Amino acid sequence: MVARFEISDAHAVPGFGMACQRLLDGADRDGMQPFGAMACFLAQGGTSEPDCHEEEEVMIVLAGTGVLDVAGEREQLSPKDVVVLPPNEEHTVVNSGEQTLEWVSIYWVPNDSGEVGD
Repeated sequence: MVARFEISDAHAVPGFGMACQRLLDGADRDGMQPFGAMACFLAQGGTSEPDCHEEEEVMIVLAGTGVLDVAGEREQLSPKDVVVLPPNEEHTVVNSGEQTLEWVSIYWVPNDSGEVGD
């Protein structure tokens, strides 16, 4: 069965210093869901709360502009950017633009075995 989601701040709840819409619940330790996905909405002039986790993460920027700070390394964010965040590195996002910064984060627990399919 196909699952379809509308990405909208109307479906978001406060979290991490912004509004977040869970698209998938995320990786659970029983292997039920190998990854999670969340749409994020950061208001103009806003800054997300610092976050640090063991999951690897990919951010896909949908709208707006901003700055991603990963352990002191700063990257500009613009629509259509795809950014890969390393695990266990503190990161924040700052909305430096004139509209809501919107992105989708997809995250998963890394495979420590080094073998594909484990």
